[in-house]
Amino acid sequence: MVSAVLLLAAALMSSAVAQVPPPHAHSAGHHPPAAGGSAPSTGNGYPQVQSSHCRYLINAPSPWGVNASPFKLYTRSYAGEVKRGYPIEVSVQPLYAVFKKFKFGDFAIWAEPVYMGPHTHQREMEMQWGGGAAMPPPSHHSVSHVGVWKVFPQYSGGSGSIRCNMYSKGEDTVGTFEGRLLELLKAQMPNNPSLSAYQPTERNSVAFLWYPDEAALRSGSIKFVAKLKTFNQWFHLESTPWKVHIPPPPPRPMTLNFNANNMNTMVDRTVDVYQSLRKMERKLDHAGAGV
Repeated sequence: MVSAVLLLAAALMSSAVAQVPPPHAHSAGHHPPAAGGSAPSTGNGYPQVQSSHCRYLINAPSPWGVNASPFKLYTRSYAGEVKRGYPIEVSVQPLYAVFKKFKFGDFAIWAEPVYMGPHTHQREMEMQWGGGAAMPPPSHHSVSHVGVWKVFPQYSGGSGSIRCNMYSKGEDTVGTFEGRLLELLKAQMPNNPSLSAYQPTERNSVAFLWYPDEAALRSGSIKFVAKLKTFNQWFHLESTPWKVHIPPPPPRPMTLNFNANNMNTMVDRTVDVYQSLRKMERKLDHAGAGV
């Protein structure tokens, strides 16, 4: 395994100097600007690709396969499962100590449900949408990001949180698109000396806390996914699924079945007790009179 990873690292180093497409060349409907030109623009004058940072990070294709990377996605929690109020620590670290000098730039990490059946995704969409107006056309990542993230600057490597799910109430993804944004700005302002001298941040590890929300707690299991760019190549990382804690149902309240037979039995027992008490009272009175 170690030798295979070392061979992968050597291939990455040799491919880093080769000509590769710009990072946003894969985005559907977007094309990199020509040298010295400007990025495609919408009607309001802003570059079209600036509105798709999430798609740029999430849909980045990786030719290496899942978890074939010099980095690994680690997850751990005291609860041992996805449980309300208990965070899960999610981190990206070098796979081996020999890779500790490797660094990555743009990346994204998110949590998504592991759908067990073909119709679960549609039901989740209906639940999120509310069942009122017509639902938007489904897409792979339309409702897949769940949970909220806690970012500690000392462990985030200069990154932050992003909202990539239109149904989320908070920011459901962590990462950065600094490298891509720098490319876009350089295309718009090629003669800006500040942009020419600026170097995007790179890091060799990051760590965050993820908390489940209501959408996560309604799922059967959760997996964490990461996309990161290193050596000018994209890599796809996934964790093993985390089981969602299902609390036991509340105890059923005790109910008394009052029917005619039960009522008659209770009345008979009450009469018997009353008669026994009256008989005992007469005996005591009789014994007291004979003294």
